[in-house]
Amino acid sequence: MDFELDEDEALLATMAEKFTNGCTSGESRWIEMAEMGWLGCHLDEAAGGAGLGMSGAAILMQAIGRAGLSDGMLGHSILGATALAGSPRHAELLSRALAGDLKLGAAFAEADFRHDLGTQATTATRTDAGWKLDGVKAPTLGCRDAGLIVVSAVGPTGDACFFAVPADAPGLNVLPYPGPDERDVARLSLKGVAVAEGDRIEADPALTARLQAALHIALAADSCGAMHRLTQMTRTQLETRQQFGRAIGTFQALQHRYTDMHVALDEARALMLAAAMATDAGASEAPTLARKAWVQACWSGRRIAEEAVQMHGAIGMTSECQVGFFVKRLTANIVVGGHADLHLGMLAAQAE
Repeated sequence: MDFELDEDEALLATMAEKFTNGCTSGESRWIEMAEMGWLGCHLDEAAGGAGLGMSGAAILMQAIGRAGLSDGMLGHSILGATALAGSPRHAELLSRALAGDLKLGAAFAEADFRHDLGTQATTATRTDAGWKLDGVKAPTLGCRDAGLIVVSAVGPTGDACFFAVPADAPGLNVLPYPGPDERDVARLSLKGVAVAEGDRIEADPALTARLQAALHIALAADSCGAMHRLTQMTRTQLETRQQFGRAIGTFQALQHRYTDMHVALDEARALMLAAAMATDAGASEAPTLARKAWVQACWSGRRIAEEAVQMHGAIGMTSECQVGFFVKRLTANIVVGGHADLHLGMLAAQAE
């Protein structure tokens, strides 16, 4: 598979690198991302996007993960905007979201069936005025200061339904998670939340599968960015720290371990890019490949995080050292995406 970037992707990668080089870990820059048109990079041009697909989104998510930005793409764009993009009657809301005038939250995962967007426990019940939503969603993304939250539920006939719910709707309560990094992750409770028929998103049956694959690819890309940053910091440590009168990077044992970090990063990045390209091509194996990419990202992330901490010594886990922040970043991604063993079980069941 050819992983070379085309002209548009190369330009996007250059812009993303220049922008994130001036960012501080933990800050939110989603308004600036909206001004640069990044929030719709993965959407079709007909929906107001740039038409770069998940390959374009992966480029941006790697840059965001490398900089350690707190929010802006995952909940608002990759999930929320993707869900709205297929609904013509929500075109105006989508346009406002892509322009940065309206922040979206995404509430798709279930508290009782975490990390499997295809299983829904939140119910959507018909009423004379429209619909009533009841359930608990966790973990949600971008909901703490969102103006509109996209919520998934199971309808009366057992089909998946999606709704654009105002964040201030009566009966809707957002409880923030004390997450390991600065990102907007929360638990969303819905108790008799009334929504109008016009708030229902016109979605095709394949939307849930697309959202699941997009989540896996985006999280894997973000993790690759964090892994890249850890690898860079480890190289600096090896070049500058002195032991026995010379830089510790001259010791062959540490050189081998540093090389293994690069191999682990390349494995995760290659599978993530393959999944993004397969998704853009509409390949039937794309959802499975996206899940495998996330599993590899979990494996590689743990290997690189452990090596980075060990080669930095005790300071690697202190708040004064950025290594600790990016280890927390990888941990937070697992909170959202699910542990590798969980998804290996799903892949095994799928293969039976």
